[in-house]
Amino acid sequence: MSGAWGPRKVGHIAPPQTLTAQAHYYAQLGRCERLGDYAQAAALRTVGPPAPEPADGITGALAYFRYRADHGDTAAAKFVRQHTFSATTPATWW
Repeated sequence: MSGAWGPRKVGHIAPPQTLTAQAHYYAQLGRCERLGDYAQAAALRTVGPPAPEPADGITGALAYFRYRADHGDTAAAKFVRQHTFSATTPATWW
């Protein structure tokens, strides 16, 4: 197919990137919920997300440590408190 300035070129499509273990976990969890496989989704939630990799970033770290904090890990609870902002936190940063 030709355009006004010559043939159109198809843009470069980047190859798919591999998922981290945590991204794969959340993809499986979402798939189970969409398909109505609630038993498998519950089993995944029982295990919780795997430890974050650098590609997961702070969001992945917070998801992991929130799960650990909810299940009694005091060090994880401290990490979550230090790295999140809540309405009860004094607003001293502005």
